[in-house]
Amino acid sequence: MTISDLPFDPVTTLLKINNSNQLFPVQRVFCIGTNYFDHAKEMNSKLTKEPTVFIKPNQTLTQESTIQLPSNSKDVHHELELVVCLKKGGKNIDKRSAKNHIFGYAVGIDLTKRDIQQKLKKNGKPWELSKVFDCSAPISSIEKLENQVIPNKRMILKVNKSIKQDDSTSAMIHDVETIISFISQNITLLPGDIIFTGTPAGVSKISSGDNIEAIIEGIGSLSLNFN
Repeated sequence: MTISDLPFDPVTTLLKINNSNQLFPVQRVFCIGTNYFDHAKEMNSKLTKEPTVFIKPNQTLTQESTIQLPSNSKDVHHELELVVCLKKGGKNIDKRSAKNHIFGYAVGIDLTKRDIQQKLKKNGKPWELSKVFDCSAPISSIEKLENQVIPNKRMILKVNKSIKQDDSTSAMIHDVETIISFISQNITLLPGDIIFTGTPAGVSKISSGDNIEAIIEGIGSLSLNFN
């Protein structure tokens, strides 16, 4: 079978890689919830022994600098996150070898319709639709850091030059190696999978006209304008 045998052209999500002409082909987008104590506290969320995992479809990813806020939410929040990009997959990956699956890292922002999320939670329904909408996962170009674990990188997010989130990746409840291993115990990971690893405290509402600057030390940065 060749590409010409398909009834339509497949849609492929490709991400830029720093200092490279190559592009990173995304397989799936995994996300980790409640992975910083202070964020759990500000959201009044219960902590669990295991990572909380949900998935965003690939069309939520964007590397554009201008984002249209969704019309059906009045309370969209920013969530700054370290993103892990995998070069190979596997099933039941041992935590000690998890780093060997890493291609690199990026800066990501998980946009969340907070009003929709609270409504869904109140009614005992899954809150996927508060996370899943077009361009709800802005992401920087990827910094290639193969087989490396980055234990302590400062992460800062500013809204209109005012600091809202300021923490370190070392504050994660579940570290990168634990997350990779845990997901692989539940579903086989694949080359091209990426993982948003959770957000620290300081999430806040975004309004039309706002500018967001997000930086993770040694990884990259994002500058976004919202309409």
